[in-house]
Amino acid sequence: MGYSAGAMLNCRNKYLAVLEGSGFALLLACTISSVSAQAKSQLGESFAQAGLKAVVIIKNEPGSDRAKAAYDDVEVELDRMNPYELTMLANLTSFRIVRSDGPLPSSCSIALEDAFRQRISIDLPKSCSHSSSQ
Repeated sequence: MGYSAGAMLNCRNKYLAVLEGSGFALLLACTISSVSAQAKSQLGESFAQAGLKAVVIIKNEPGSDRAKAAYDDVEVELDRMNPYELTMLANLTSFRIVRSDGPLPSSCSIALEDAFRQRISIDLPKSCSHSSSQ
């Protein structure tokens, strides 16, 4: 089973903290939750990290060289065979275009940031459209 080092370390620390009592049950529960968290990840880790960075920079510095470079980094990390990553790249592209036209509600960037943090694909939030920003 492929557990990330961080997930195993986290489980190990929880297990050691409750060594007295039902340590075995806690370790088993922690292992199961690590597996299900991995199964829910739809985005590659490097793509998600680059996407999160890009959302923050585009939100704060739309149209800047840094925003363009951050967006380009996301394209470099993209797995073109992963439909979830393609969806999130499309979302990021829309966010970049609309954000360059003016400010957006914070709910737009928050939703995208959360999706990249959780490594999941979402539909573009309605708050990220031209009509909701006017």
